[in-house]
Amino acid sequence: MERLGDPVLKPFLQDVIQLRPLLQTMTGQMLSDPLTVPELIMHVGPGALFVWTYSICWCVYVCVCVCVCCTVTGSNVAHGSAGTDNPHTSH
Repeated sequence: MERLGDPVLKPFLQDVIQLRPLLQTMTGQMLSDPLTVPELIMHVGPGALFVWTYSICWCVYVCVCVCVCCTVTGSNVAHGSAGTDNPHTSH
């Protein structure tokens, strides 16, 4: 993990699970010692790994839907305003 630098190491040290650093770490580990990753998956448990993966996919899906909806309707969810109600939007 140290070889991959701060973007990978910092989230781990802060107990923040992020997909990109996790994938970089798992890929690097798989390339250097292929048998470690299956052992880790069995240690964590396939069920827990599935739930975590499902949660990440659901979060990505919701974020994409919100972005698409905001783009289509012109609303600004981050500021709690919707398309025509936004005084900063010129029509």
